[in-house]
Amino acid sequence: GSKRKLCERLKLSVQREKEQRAKESEEAKAAFHQAKTMEEAGSVYIVGEIGILVEKEIEDCPCSVRLIPALRGVRPHHVTCGGNNVYCVTVDNFVYTWEVDISKSQVSEPRIVKDLIGEEISHVATSSNFGCASSLGGDYYRW
Repeated sequence: GSKRKLCERLKLSVQREKEQRAKESEEAKAAFHQAKTMEEAGSVYIVGEIGILVEKEIEDCPCSVRLIPALRGVRPHHVTCGGNNVYCVTVDNFVYTWEVDISKSQVSEPRIVKDLIGEEISHVATSSNFGCASSLGGDYYRW
């Protein structure tokens, strides 16, 4: 009796382990597919010593290249920087911005520029003293 029970428990344990491995495999496939889909949509990377979270090695570049995870999949169209400010215009005409603090080697969390939502911005330019944006309709914004 106890030998039979032991065999049954062993079979049940093996079955549970197979089910757990299959579940983990499916979860890994789903996570990979989601990351692949977002990557194909377009991402924003920064080059240099200042960056956040995920690092990506590129053979031809002697410096580090880092992905900005918060902008993964936003479909960037145009990126510009000046002074401590960086702007990204997406193909959907949203404008994201973030700051770089060189003294602390930090990059702030990217956020949408709320004042430009709905303005169909196509390009942004910035320097350490000013910024400007142009819309698809020909409007010009300056700050």
